[in-house]
Amino acid sequence: MKISMKLTILAIAAAPLTLSAPALADNNCGSSDESTIIQSMNRVLGQAEEVMLLDGIQASNICLVNVNESLNGDIVTLLAVERLAALNDLQIGALQSVLSDLIVIAAGDDVIDIEDFLNDNDISLEDIVAADVASGNLILFYMPAPV
Repeated sequence: MKISMKLTILAIAAAPLTLSAPALADNNCGSSDESTIIQSMNRVLGQAEEVMLLDGIQASNICLVNVNESLNGDIVTLLAVERLAALNDLQIGALQSVLSDLIVIAAGDDVIDIEDFLNDNDISLEDIVAADVASGNLILFYMPAPV
């Protein structure tokens, strides 16, 4: 999909969204907490625009954060995050569309798309609910489907 078409999708999806302050994420996946996850989910479209600029990102600069594990079993917060994901469904779909065209430079300078990268990590593109771009690093927050 061309960038202008993606921008159109993002513009349409942005209409009902109210943006919060930018999320500041650590490069350490283990440090993602409730506030980082919620802030990133509230900025889905802004982050989607930044993701479009990352084409050709090194695999080592991508961090994958399992939302369920990061919340350490806090069921109340998990329900709030799931509700937020449902409310932001259109925006999350726009982010997933942008991600679907992202090219990743893997080990040995192999060029793969993000879906292959995610599949290698047992994650589906549809599991991605938020992203954060910070200092050239891409943090992808995912919620695996229940088994």
